[in-house]
Amino acid sequence: MAGMISGLLVSVGSIFAQEVYPIEMLSQKTMEEFSPDLVEEPTAIPTENPPPELSDAPNEESPLMPQLVTSVPLTPVLLDPKGTIPEQKPKFTWKPAASATSYKLRIYRADNTLAYSKKISSSVCTATKCAFRIGTSLAYGNYKWKVAAGNSEGYGPYSVPHKFTISKKGFNSPFNGSAAGWKRVSGRAWGIQDDAYYYTKGQADKWSATRYQTYYYSFDYSAQVKRIGGVSGGYYPGSYLAVRMGRKVNVSTNSWYPGYIFGYANDGYFNISKYNTDGSITAIQDWTYSDAIVKNGWNTLRVVGNGKDFEFYINGTLVKSFRSVSFKGGYVGFEMYKIGTTSTRFLVNWAKLSLLPSKYSVFEVTNFKEETLNPAVMSSGNTGNPESHLAD
Repeated sequence: MAGMISGLLVSVGSIFAQEVYPIEMLSQKTMEEFSPDLVEEPTAIPTENPPPELSDAPNEESPLMPQLVTSVPLTPVLLDPKGTIPEQKPKFTWKPAASATSYKLRIYRADNTLAYSKKISSSVCTATKCAFRIGTSLAYGNYKWKVAAGNSEGYGPYSVPHKFTISKKGFNSPFNGSAAGWKRVSGRAWGIQDDAYYYTKGQADKWSATRYQTYYYSFDYSAQVKRIGGVSGGYYPGSYLAVRMGRKVNVSTNSWYPGYIFGYANDGYFNISKYNTDGSITAIQDWTYSDAIVKNGWNTLRVVGNGKDFEFYINGTLVKSFRSVSFKGGYVGFEMYKIGTTSTRFLVNWAKLSLLPSKYSVFEVTNFKEETLNPAVMSSGNTGNPESHLAD
């Protein structure tokens, strides 16, 4: 290859054939193809400060840099249903995805066959929640569901599926040698005593809690319980049913929250408290005496909850009813408090729960005065001490 640039001509070719071109006729690409040696590499210009596009400054974006753009919506966050529900035409809720104009809902049976599929307009969404009730009745059984969000660019990935069960049944735990379905939440271990009772000895100056494995919405939950010992310095410790409970535990006290607890002390007083989402306590019914309580004996506690309506019974006597919209669903279980190292046991003879039909109407008001006091009590910010009651 012979190459010469004298301002006007370039000779390109081999020793067998050469052609001469005016340099003006050669493009940069042509010069690179025929004679790489003729093209000079760009020379780096030293500079004290790098140009903006090469800056290493953190969190600094250059307008010259290419931007990553996600055209399809992100995966929606699923809300409900979950756990066990009685409705065969459930309402499905999820958090809206930014820029989504429609959603795809898919419901699968336990064997992974498709039970329901629907494309849904984003008109079912508010700023915080999308809600859609299916028109097709699902058979009783186990299901899982997922949602994908879409727009004009297509659909994003489906969410991780949520499982739920449609059932008429709750549970019946006689605790005759087994505590199947029950799981410790906090505090000391729970176990079976004499093949007849579910029990715990509690943990000093802390709560001990246990729950059933299933998540419930509308229910009729009852149990026969007994508290042995535990009195210290005139204080009687509390023993409770827990309903609509969440998944959090206070690391310092072992209290289980959020949710509602309903229980009694062996001096004849009962208490209903609400554990808020931050772990704080609101007294719905502070310690109140009731002739219905059998002191130092077996007591049957019952809670009926459907939507915002609740009823609380002791040995068949309705002692409280109120309305609250704080928690739509949750776990049920037991919770007890132990004062110091005083010997005590909390025994459960049996526990059972039945699901309520969607049209069930709870709220058998005890009396007008009590009903009108309820909203005032719950909105007053009244905090109570459900741990124990000081005897009069």
